[in-house]
Amino acid sequence: FYNGFCPIEKVTDVADYIRDVKQHLQNSNKIKVKQVLLPYHWAFHKKTLDSARNCYKFSRSQTFRNIFDSCIHEDVAAIKVEYIAQKLIPIVFEKYNAICKQFKDWEKLKCSEASLLWKNVTDVNAELDLMECYKISKSQRFVQTLDHLLKIPFWIQRLEELEKVGKIGIFKVPHSEDDWLSKAL
Repeated sequence: FYNGFCPIEKVTDVADYIRDVKQHLQNSNKIKVKQVLLPYHWAFHKKTLDSARNCYKFSRSQTFRNIFDSCIHEDVAAIKVEYIAQKLIPIVFEKYNAICKQFKDWEKLKCSEASLLWKNVTDVNAELDLMECYKISKSQRFVQTLDHLLKIPFWIQRLEELEKVGKIGIFKVPHSEDDWLSKAL
């Protein structure tokens, strides 16, 4: 949780939490299993444990990461581990749930609405498996649509490169600001 959802460059106290976990690991040969279950053993982490448990399933999810990154970027107060665990993570789940529910009627969504969630996703099926509880269609058409959506940034980059080549004049192709390439970008 600390490494995945508390970026060290933004969260000022995350090093203390990581250090405490490492210290527990180093002392694990001196502690009995029964002691690990005692409340005082994890007292320092008490306020983060629920969020850590909830986030565990989504730790490798790019769609969840996209929502989290958007939320942490917007929230200037998210500079402490406890704040992230108790305030930000519930907001992230709220937004994630709301967006996932919209995908029941995926054909009605605009590409711009879908792109935040699906940005940088490499395994559409794995993400859809995590969204199983939302009963989102796994139809071939939907998966194919997502695959095409994921390629849009790549094609924009290719068009920008094509435009640069046209502006440089390597191929001496006449180019105006009103042509199809400029309009596409």
